[in-house]
Amino acid sequence: PFGLNLRTIKAWCGAWGCGRPQKMTPPSVLRRLPFLVVLLISLVPVASASSCHSDGKHRSRGCMIDRLRQGTVAVPAAEPMPAPINTILLQEEFETWDAERADIMKAFLKELMGFQYFAHARDTFANHLRGTWGILQAWGQPVEICRAGLFHTIYGGDLFIFSTLDPFQATSRDRFREIVDEESEALTWDFGTLGRSLVNATLFSSRHAELPDHLSLHSFVGGNTRNLSSAQLAKIMVVTIADYLDQLVEINLWRDFHSHEPPSLLYPGHMKPEVALYWLSRVCRGIREHLDVVPPIFDDCTAVIS
Repeated sequence: PFGLNLRTIKAWCGAWGCGRPQKMTPPSVLRRLPFLVVLLISLVPVASASSCHSDGKHRSRGCMIDRLRQGTVAVPAAEPMPAPINTILLQEEFETWDAERADIMKAFLKELMGFQYFAHARDTFANHLRGTWGILQAWGQPVEICRAGLFHTIYGGDLFIFSTLDPFQATSRDRFREIVDEESEALTWDFGTLGRSLVNATLFSSRHAELPDHLSLHSFVGGNTRNLSSAQLAKIMVVTIADYLDQLVEINLWRDFHSHEPPSLLYPGHMKPEVALYWLSRVCRGIREHLDVVPPIFDDCTAVIS
């Protein structure tokens, strides 16, 4: 009745003996009972693990497996990621980008233990710096902008009271110039010591988000103001955009998705736009004409999210 085959019969004989009767003591019989129970359970028909079940809204995993097995569904091939994205995913930034300074910048980043210890956004500050650098590299930004992005808060920031190098010590600037070069250091200095919020206010007060030819920004280090050209302002603000984007866009958090309704897309998450994308898109539009390389975001910085 259980559909016994030769293999099952041999197993049965091995447990109970076949042919010549054997005298067995009760303890030995009891020792063989667990095997018999397991054997009988294994013979009971069970539902296939790939059975297809549907509640009208969601289908079980077995449904997709059955369709794939039958060849009734086409499996689309994913488009390959751009090379810079692969570099980021493989964590090969220092092996791929900026060959002239990569080794010395990597060593210097590890030397600054404050970046390794300090928690920021969803990760350590060091990883946030690498994320900002990766975004700028993926956008094809000039080398001085990318290097400034990698160390953008080394002197502090207008909204972020944190610095690894002392901005009040001239030797700090000398040391950092040796790492990144003079132009990159100057941009990093402007980013970290000047009041960038005035650039936002200026762009938002302009009907068409137009950046003036020059703008004076307050320095929290010297207490004075510095007059910057539109090109200098644009470089500072494109680093700002990358800085914010590395922190704002939601990513896949397995436990959050797994504990709710089955998501239609697991990786990289639902990518819901954040509120700050509005002002980032407006800033991008305002600096577009003053950049050597326009970031490929917000329709090449022509659209503003409302």
